[in-house]
Amino acid sequence: MRTAAAFFLASLFLVPLPALADSDKDGDDCASDDSDRMIAACDRIIAEGNERKVNFAIAYYNRGLGYQKKGDHAKAIADFTRSIKINASDPKTFRARGSSYADISEYDLAIADYTETIRLDPNFADIYFDRGWAYT
Repeated sequence: MRTAAAFFLASLFLVPLPALADSDKDGDDCASDDSDRMIAACDRIIAEGNERKVNFAIAYYNRGLGYQKKGDHAKAIADFTRSIKINASDPKTFRARGSSYADISEYDLAIADYTETIRLDPNFADIYFDRGWAYT
């Protein structure tokens, strides 16, 4: 229940979530603000294969944020897509993927992801601005 509540609260903002892991340090690092630490720790969590599905979705999402921060949008989009395949009801992941699409000028794909974010959560912060910007 605690994990579900944390997942919901973090979905309101584009922030990393702690993925539960055998190593608390990996869980913390996977949700850190340092891109390299995020990517390395999330790699380990994913490679271990010991997590529940929701935690894999979080680890892929967080690693995607790490790649996004480094400007590697192809890897970010791939990880966000993996996260969505595991949990297609998370609006923040659609928004994050839409942001990477927008950053590489794939505006139709960005608009589609922003629209899905709105469908999942019509009150998602700033999503209407993001979608409007992608239309321009």
